[in-house]
Amino acid sequence: MSTSLTEARIPYVSVRRPEDGRLRLPQLRHASGRFSLGKIAAALGLVLVALPVLIATIYYCFLASPVFVSESRFAVRSAQESSDVGIEGDLTGKEGGSLGGLGGSAGGAGGLSGLGGMASRVLGGSSTGLQDPFVVSSFLMSPEITRKLDQDGWLRRQFSHSGIDRWSRLPEDASQEELFAYWRRHVTAAVDRRANTIQLRVRAYSAEAARDIAARAMVPAEEMIAELTRRQRDDTLALARAELAEAEARYEENGLKLRHLRRTTRIVDPAQEAQAAGATLLKLMRERIMARAELETLERLAGAKAPGRVELLARIAGLDTQIAEADKRLSGDVSSRSVLGAVAATEELELERRFSQGMLNVATNVYDQARREAEHRSSFLLVYLDPTLPTEAREPNVVISIAFVAALAGIAWLFSLTAIAIALDQID
Repeated sequence: MSTSLTEARIPYVSVRRPEDGRLRLPQLRHASGRFSLGKIAAALGLVLVALPVLIATIYYCFLASPVFVSESRFAVRSAQESSDVGIEGDLTGKEGGSLGGLGGSAGGAGGLSGLGGMASRVLGGSSTGLQDPFVVSSFLMSPEITRKLDQDGWLRRQFSHSGIDRWSRLPEDASQEELFAYWRRHVTAAVDRRANTIQLRVRAYSAEAARDIAARAMVPAEEMIAELTRRQRDDTLALARAELAEAEARYEENGLKLRHLRRTTRIVDPAQEAQAAGATLLKLMRERIMARAELETLERLAGAKAPGRVELLARIAGLDTQIAEADKRLSGDVSSRSVLGAVAATEELELERRFSQGMLNVATNVYDQARREAEHRSSFLLVYLDPTLPTEAREPNVVISIAFVAALAGIAWLFSLTAIAIALDQID
């Protein structure tokens, strides 16, 4: 059996086909050692570990631009005039009468709660309070801040000048979305819930750039919180005006109803009219009683044909008619022009008028207070730690960065080697 030149040069490799004519890979692997796991591990270690660590060492030691971190701390403060709106004095009419009876009336069942609710609705929710720092923090991490800072290309120049290494530099032709993504990687705005303050940290590639970016970022933030306060002030005044207009309309409506009732019933003072009608009715009833007694006496003395009896009967009939009319006038149906109906309707309208007057007084006071608070309300950023000028670069940390790359490369090497070992075991 002849041996080829290739077989002679590689004594441990036999490429002769077995009797079935097929070349078996496991026999070739064991015979040649070409698929040795140790050699594969060494090759993978060179490619997946040594080479990335070497590249990372060269980059972080010689090429990476130093990163400077500027930090500032500030809070949102609001200055405004605040006072409670008391409604007790507004629930008393000009004559000193209390409106305590409103609670028992149909229209006033929710009256007191309505007065307090109106004041709370106008003045209670007019300040953002504890939400202000979160609003500012959200604005500092929004695309609007990058648009304002880059109106003249200033922000873009801070991150794209030639002094920054190629892999850290922002492309000069970067879009607004890319600029915002770059901003989020280099700027953080966190809220301290306990102190209710904001911590702003800016990473840049020069100490002056980091400080300037932090200082300039607070300018549009303060403008935003001032604009938010102005909108709240306008909304509060608009709501107070609407409540005042509604109270005025209700007061005017009740006054019109009362005047219309007086015109239709032709009764100016229902109480006096009822007293006079009652006195008239009592007088007529007394005269009828006296006439009836006189008639009975006359009939008892002179019989049915007594002189004057017809006149007494006519007088009694006339008194009955007058009594019926007076009674109808005094206590007829409410829909008619009866005195008692007018008294009931007038009392109800008068009660509603006094209640609407109390509402009008409260609305007027609320509007006046809202106007005063609007004149004195302002929000601003209180900076108690100005943007710092870093004296040395905080990043990159060469040792930690290289160790991190080495750890990732080691994990990749171990994972790849495990996969290859499993594959070779399946081949066996």
